[in-house]
Amino acid sequence: MWDPRPMLAREWLESAEKYEERLKGNPAVSPLIIEAVLQERNRIHALFKELLPEFAGRISVVVTTDVQTENCSVFLWNERLYVLVSGALIGRPYDHPQDPGLKGWEWLARHEAAHVRGGDLWWLFHVRRLFRVPFKLCMVQWVLLSLFASKETLSAWLGPALGFLAGLWFIQTVVCLVLEGRADLAATRSMKDPLILDEAEKSLYRMTAQARKRLPSILGWIQYGISLLFFDPHPPLLARRWLMRRKRRALENL
Repeated sequence: MWDPRPMLAREWLESAEKYEERLKGNPAVSPLIIEAVLQERNRIHALFKELLPEFAGRISVVVTTDVQTENCSVFLWNERLYVLVSGALIGRPYDHPQDPGLKGWEWLARHEAAHVRGGDLWWLFHVRRLFRVPFKLCMVQWVLLSLFASKETLSAWLGPALGFLAGLWFIQTVVCLVLEGRADLAATRSMKDPLILDEAEKSLYRMTAQARKRLPSILGWIQYGISLLFFDPHPPLLARRWLMRRKRRALENL
Protein backbone atom coordinates (compact mmCIF):
# COMPACT_ATOMS: atom_id res chain seq x y z
CA MET A 1 0.00 0.00 0.00
CA TRP A 2 1.33 3.44 -0.97
CA ASP A 3 2.98 5.34 1.87
CA PRO A 4 2.46 9.13 1.63
CA ARG A 5 5.01 10.04 4.31
CA PRO A 6 8.11 10.55 2.09
CA MET A 7 6.20 12.93 -0.18
CA LEU A 8 4.69 14.79 2.78
CA ALA A 9 8.13 15.15 4.39
CA ARG A 10 9.57 16.69 1.22
CA GLU A 11 6.66 19.13 0.91
CA TRP A 12 6.82 20.15 4.57
CA LEU A 13 10.59 20.60 4.54
CA GLU A 14 10.32 22.89 1.52
CA SER A 15 7.44 24.78 3.14
CA ALA A 16 9.41 25.28 6.36
CA GLU A 17 12.56 26.43 4.57
CA LYS A 18 10.76 28.93 2.33
CA TYR A 19 8.08 30.11 4.75
CA GLU A 20 9.82 33.28 5.94
CA GLU A 21 10.78 34.29 2.40
CA ARG A 22 7.24 33.76 1.11
CA LEU A 23 5.68 35.55 4.07
CA LYS A 24 7.89 38.62 3.68
CA GLY A 25 7.28 38.60 -0.07
CA ASN A 26 3.50 38.73 0.32
CA PRO A 27 2.42 42.38 -0.14
CA ALA A 28 -1.00 41.65 1.40
CA VAL A 29 0.54 40.92 4.82
CA SER A 30 1.50 43.89 6.99
CA PRO A 31 4.98 44.10 8.57
CA LEU A 32 3.41 43.93 12.06
CA ILE A 33 1.75 40.58 11.28
CA ILE A 34 4.96 39.26 9.72
CA GLU A 35 6.98 40.19 12.80
CA ALA A 36 4.41 38.67 15.20
CA VAL A 37 4.12 35.41 13.23
CA LEU A 38 7.88 34.93 12.84
CA GLN A 39 8.42 35.69 16.53
CA GLU A 40 5.84 33.09 17.52
CA ARG A 41 7.33 30.59 15.08
CA ASN A 42 10.74 31.05 16.69
CA ARG A 43 9.21 30.56 20.14
CA ILE A 44 7.59 27.31 19.04
CA HIS A 45 10.89 26.10 17.59
CA ALA A 46 12.72 26.99 20.82
CA LEU A 47 10.10 25.21 22.94
CA PHE A 48 10.37 21.94 21.00
CA LYS A 49 14.16 22.24 21.02
CA GLU A 50 13.97 22.49 24.81
CA LEU A 51 11.51 19.59 25.12
CA LEU A 52 13.36 17.34 22.63
CA PRO A 53 17.05 18.36 22.73
CA GLU A 54 18.04 15.19 20.88
CA PHE A 55 16.44 16.69 17.76
CA ALA A 56 18.30 20.01 18.00
CA GLY A 57 19.15 21.10 14.46
CA ARG A 58 16.59 18.71 13.00
CA ILE A 59 13.32 20.50 13.84
CA SER A 60 11.23 22.16 11.13
CA VAL A 61 8.22 24.28 12.08
CA VAL A 62 5.60 24.04 9.33
CA VAL A 63 2.73 26.55 9.37
CA THR A 64 -0.41 25.00 7.90
CA THR A 65 -3.25 26.80 6.13
CA ASP A 66 -5.79 26.00 8.87
CA VAL A 67 -6.95 29.39 10.13
CA GLN A 68 -10.09 28.08 11.88
CA THR A 69 -8.69 25.75 14.54
CA GLU A 70 -5.72 26.19 16.86
CA ASN A 71 -3.78 22.94 16.80
CA CYS A 72 -0.29 21.52 16.87
CA SER A 73 0.94 18.06 15.84
CA VAL A 74 4.25 16.40 15.06
CA PHE A 75 5.52 14.20 12.25
CA LEU A 76 8.76 12.23 12.30
CA TRP A 77 10.53 11.09 9.17
CA ASN A 78 14.21 10.23 8.52
CA GLU A 79 15.25 11.49 11.95
CA ARG A 80 13.77 14.94 11.28
CA LEU A 81 10.93 16.29 13.38
CA TYR A 82 8.23 18.31 11.65
CA VAL A 83 6.09 20.47 13.96
CA LEU A 84 2.82 21.26 12.20
CA VAL A 85 1.26 24.44 13.60
CA SER A 86 -2.01 25.87 12.34
CA GLY A 87 -2.21 29.44 11.11
CA ALA A 88 -4.85 30.09 13.78
CA LEU A 89 -2.46 29.08 16.57
CA ILE A 90 0.61 30.91 15.33
CA GLY A 91 -1.41 34.05 14.67
CA ARG A 92 -3.23 34.14 18.01
CA PRO A 93 -0.78 36.51 19.79
CA TYR A 94 -1.45 39.09 17.07
CA ASP A 95 -5.21 38.49 16.83
CA HIS A 96 -5.67 38.48 20.63
CA PRO A 97 -3.06 40.81 22.16
CA GLN A 98 -5.15 41.06 25.33
CA ASP A 99 -4.25 37.47 26.28
CA PRO A 100 -1.59 37.04 28.97
CA GLY A 101 1.91 36.04 28.02
CA LEU A 102 1.33 32.52 29.30
CA LYS A 103 1.29 29.94 26.54
CA GLY A 104 -1.79 27.78 26.99
CA TRP A 105 -0.75 25.50 24.15
CA GLU A 106 2.48 24.53 25.94
CA TRP A 107 0.57 21.53 27.33
CA LEU A 108 -0.21 20.45 23.77
CA ALA A 109 3.46 20.78 22.83
CA ARG A 110 4.45 18.61 25.80
CA HIS A 111 1.76 16.12 24.79
CA GLU A 112 3.26 15.82 21.29
CA ALA A 113 6.79 15.60 22.71
CA ALA A 114 5.64 12.70 24.90
CA HIS A 115 4.47 10.88 21.75
CA VAL A 116 7.92 11.33 20.21
CA ARG A 117 9.81 10.14 23.31
CA GLY A 118 7.47 7.17 23.74
CA GLY A 119 7.82 6.01 20.14
CA ASP A 120 4.06 6.40 19.63
CA LEU A 121 4.05 8.05 16.21
CA TRP A 122 4.74 4.83 14.28
CA TRP A 123 1.91 3.03 16.08
CA LEU A 124 -0.56 5.91 15.73
CA PHE A 125 0.10 6.21 11.99
CA HIS A 126 -0.27 2.51 11.21
CA VAL A 127 -3.17 1.70 13.52
CA ARG A 128 -5.21 4.57 12.03
CA ARG A 129 -4.25 3.48 8.54
CA LEU A 130 -5.25 -0.08 9.46
CA PHE A 131 -8.84 1.13 9.88
CA ARG A 132 -9.08 3.96 7.35
CA VAL A 133 -7.88 2.10 4.25
CA PRO A 134 -10.25 -0.92 4.63
CA PHE A 135 -13.05 1.49 5.60
CA LYS A 136 -12.67 3.43 2.34
CA LEU A 137 -12.39 0.23 0.29
CA CYS A 138 -15.52 -1.18 1.92
CA MET A 139 -17.41 2.03 1.22
CA VAL A 140 -16.49 1.82 -2.47
CA GLN A 141 -17.48 -1.84 -2.58
CA TRP A 142 -20.77 -1.08 -0.81
CA VAL A 143 -21.64 1.59 -3.41
CA LEU A 144 -20.81 -0.74 -6.29
CA LEU A 145 -22.82 -3.62 -4.83
CA SER A 146 -25.75 -1.31 -4.13
CA LEU A 147 -25.77 -0.24 -7.78
CA PHE A 148 -25.04 -3.48 -9.59
CA ALA A 149 -25.70 -6.47 -7.28
CA SER A 150 -28.87 -8.03 -5.94
CA LYS A 151 -30.17 -7.34 -2.44
CA GLU A 152 -29.31 -10.91 -1.42
CA THR A 153 -25.68 -10.45 -2.48
CA LEU A 154 -25.49 -7.12 -0.67
CA SER A 155 -26.97 -8.58 2.51
CA ALA A 156 -24.57 -11.56 2.42
CA TRP A 157 -21.59 -9.20 2.05
CA LEU A 158 -22.72 -6.59 4.58
CA GLY A 159 -22.60 -8.72 7.76
CA PRO A 160 -18.98 -9.97 7.44
CA ALA A 161 -17.81 -6.55 6.21
CA LEU A 162 -19.30 -4.74 9.21
CA GLY A 163 -17.82 -7.32 11.57
CA PHE A 164 -14.40 -6.91 9.97
CA LEU A 165 -14.53 -3.12 10.22
CA ALA A 166 -15.79 -3.29 13.81
CA GLY A 167 -12.78 -5.40 14.77
CA LEU A 168 -10.35 -2.95 13.14
CA TRP A 169 -12.15 0.00 14.75
CA PHE A 170 -11.85 -1.64 18.17
CA ILE A 171 -8.09 -2.17 17.72
CA GLN A 172 -7.62 1.43 16.57
CA THR A 173 -9.68 2.86 19.42
CA VAL A 174 -7.94 0.88 22.17
CA VAL A 175 -4.42 1.61 20.91
CA CYS A 176 -5.13 5.32 20.31
CA LEU A 177 -6.82 5.83 23.69
CA VAL A 178 -3.95 4.13 25.51
CA LEU A 179 -1.24 6.13 23.71
CA GLU A 180 -3.12 9.44 23.84
CA GLY A 181 -3.96 8.92 27.51
CA ARG A 182 -0.34 8.15 28.32
CA ALA A 183 0.79 11.32 26.51
CA ASP A 184 -1.87 13.36 28.36
CA LEU A 185 -0.57 12.03 31.67
CA ALA A 186 3.08 12.72 30.79
CA ALA A 187 2.30 16.26 29.61
CA THR A 188 0.27 17.08 32.71
CA ARG A 189 2.84 15.66 35.12
CA SER A 190 5.60 17.72 33.51
CA MET A 191 3.79 21.03 34.11
CA LYS A 192 5.12 23.02 37.06
CA ASP A 193 3.10 26.23 36.93
CA PRO A 194 -0.61 26.14 37.92
CA LEU A 195 -1.26 29.35 35.97
CA ILE A 196 -0.04 27.76 32.74
CA LEU A 197 -2.20 24.71 33.48
CA ASP A 198 -5.20 27.01 33.84
CA GLU A 199 -4.41 28.61 30.48
CA ALA A 200 -3.88 25.15 28.96
CA GLU A 201 -7.35 24.06 30.06
CA LYS A 202 -8.88 27.17 28.46
CA SER A 203 -6.85 26.60 25.30
CA LEU A 204 -7.95 22.96 25.04
CA TYR A 205 -11.59 23.93 25.52
CA ARG A 206 -11.23 26.61 22.82
CA MET A 207 -9.64 24.14 20.38
CA THR A 208 -12.48 21.68 20.92
CA ALA A 209 -15.09 24.39 20.36
CA GLN A 210 -13.32 25.52 17.19
CA ALA A 211 -13.28 21.95 15.85
CA ARG A 212 -17.06 21.70 16.39
CA LYS A 213 -17.69 25.02 14.63
CA ARG A 214 -16.06 24.03 11.34
CA LEU A 215 -19.62 23.38 10.13
CA PRO A 216 -22.70 25.31 11.26
CA SER A 217 -24.99 24.21 14.09
CA ILE A 218 -25.77 20.50 14.41
CA LEU A 219 -23.62 19.57 11.41
CA GLY A 220 -20.52 20.68 13.33
CA TRP A 221 -21.42 18.43 16.26
CA ILE A 222 -22.02 15.48 13.91
CA GLN A 223 -18.74 16.01 12.06
CA TYR A 224 -16.80 16.37 15.32
CA GLY A 225 -18.45 13.27 16.82
CA ILE A 226 -17.73 11.13 13.75
CA SER A 227 -14.09 12.29 13.70
CA LEU A 228 -13.65 11.61 17.42
CA LEU A 229 -15.37 8.22 17.32
CA PHE A 230 -14.00 6.74 14.11
CA PHE A 231 -10.93 8.55 12.80
CA ASP A 232 -9.15 10.38 15.63
CA PRO A 233 -9.94 8.69 18.97
CA HIS A 234 -8.57 10.48 22.01
CA PRO A 235 -9.64 10.99 25.64
CA PRO A 236 -12.70 13.24 25.94
CA LEU A 237 -12.34 16.85 26.98
CA LEU A 238 -13.89 16.19 30.41
CA ALA A 239 -11.20 13.61 31.22
CA ARG A 240 -8.41 15.95 30.15
CA ARG A 241 -9.83 18.87 32.15
CA TRP A 242 -10.17 16.66 35.22
CA LEU A 243 -6.52 15.61 34.89
CA MET A 244 -5.36 19.22 34.54
CA ARG A 245 -7.44 20.47 37.47
CA ARG A 246 -6.16 17.67 39.70
CA LYS A 247 -2.56 18.58 38.85
CA ARG A 248 -3.28 22.29 39.32
CA ARG A 249 -4.73 21.73 42.79
CA ALA A 250 -1.71 19.64 43.73
CA LEU A 251 0.66 22.43 42.62
CA GLU A 252 -1.34 25.10 44.45
CA ASN A 253 -1.22 23.07 47.68
CA LEU A 254 2.55 22.78 47.67
